[in-house]
Amino acid sequence: MNEVSSACGRFILSVSRDGMTPLHVAARNGGAECAKLLLDAGASVDVDIPSGVRPDEVSSSRSWRPLILAVRYGHVETVKLLIDRGADVNQESTPETIVL
Repeated sequence: MNEVSSACGRFILSVSRDGMTPLHVAARNGGAECAKLLLDAGASVDVDIPSGVRPDEVSSSRSWRPLILAVRYGHVETVKLLIDRGADVNQESTPETIVL
C-alpha cells in the first residue's frame, strides 16, 4: 500500500510539459469527480501554471490556476467544487483572465 500511496502522490504533483498538473487538466476538461478525487488525495487547489506557459490557445498570464481554467471553459460544477475547497476567488489575473 505504501508504494501505491507514493505513486499516487507523485502523480498528483506531476507537471506536464505545458506546466499543467492533473488538477489543471481536470478543471479545464470539466472533470469535477476527478478533481474531487485529486483534492481528496492532497492536490493543491491553488497551484499555478508557471508564468509564461500557455495552456492551449490561451495567452500568457500571471496566474493559471485550476479555478481560472474551470471558469474559462464553463465548467460550473468544477468551479463550485474548487471554491468549496478554498480556491482563491481574488487571485490576480490579467484582463483576459478575470474570473469573478
